[in-house]
Amino acid sequence: MMWVIRDSAAMLACDGRTCESMNKLFVYGSLLQGELRHGVLEGSRWLGSVLARASLRDLGSYPALLGGSGTVVGELYAVDDQTLAQIDRIEGYDPDHPDDSLYRRVTLPIRHLADGHRETVLAYRYNHPPAGRRIGHGDYRRWRLEQQSEAQWVLAYGSNLCPDRLAARVGVPLAFERGSIPGFELRFNKHAQGGGAVCANIGWVGGSAACPAVAWELTREQVETLDSYEGTPDHYLRMTLPFEGEQAGRRVCQVYVAQPDRIEHALQPADAYVAHIRRGYEFHGFGAAVLSRLEALLDAAAQPAPSRSG
Repeated sequence: MMWVIRDSAAMLACDGRTCESMNKLFVYGSLLQGELRHGVLEGSRWLGSVLARASLRDLGSYPALLGGSGTVVGELYAVDDQTLAQIDRIEGYDPDHPDDSLYRRVTLPIRHLADGHRETVLAYRYNHPPAGRRIGHGDYRRWRLEQQSEAQWVLAYGSNLCPDRLAARVGVPLAFERGSIPGFELRFNKHAQGGGAVCANIGWVGGSAACPAVAWELTREQVETLDSYEGTPDHYLRMTLPFEGEQAGRRVCQVYVAQPDRIEHALQPADAYVAHIRRGYEFHGFGAAVLSRLEALLDAAAQPAPSRSG
């Protein structure tokens, strides 16, 4: 895994240029954070995690994006023309001879995970017949992690922070580490499967934001069992994000993020659900400041939604 740590102010300013004047690029393979060629995007602004309607295949050293009705998980960046030209060369795309290129630069509809917003951006689509193994869940980093190890690190930021809650669901984990999810904040906006309440979710905001989280090391069987509790993939999508661990540093882990169609702003979390989160914060020693932010978030969620009438 390769990491480039960017200055958050530079990211927000897009190096003094407005993001509207730059190229929005969907990346899904070796340009992702933690992957081999991510350094090319140093200085580009990360615009969050997004989904595309397509299919993904593993070609060995990199993936192929193809047409299809599946979901592909990726990151969105604002890149300048110079960076885009450099990526053209990496992807084997020749604007003068697109038919002979390894990948073609195309426009692709995407959807933001944080709020469901849709837009059309640039992406590199494989320009040859389908080859390699199909990545059914559409997450290249998750695919690579699962090829490397039977055990997986899965992030918790909601009720699964509580060790008793997690153990009752999947059994005792192999290990755990406290840390945070860079660029994301905690939200209570995932419609609960039983209805009438919301559960925890995370949303990308960028900058210096960091959602408190714990990485649990789980067996493959434990992860699959947890999927059933989280309603994966219809309610929560199991995907990958960077995690800043307090001992092991930054690495990619798996995490459950709400599907955009499951986001709900008019409900509150159940008291018993919130109690699991408080217990998790206390058990892992997150401290008074983190607990205070949780209480402030809960107070805000309890306020009535503002009227839209004019």
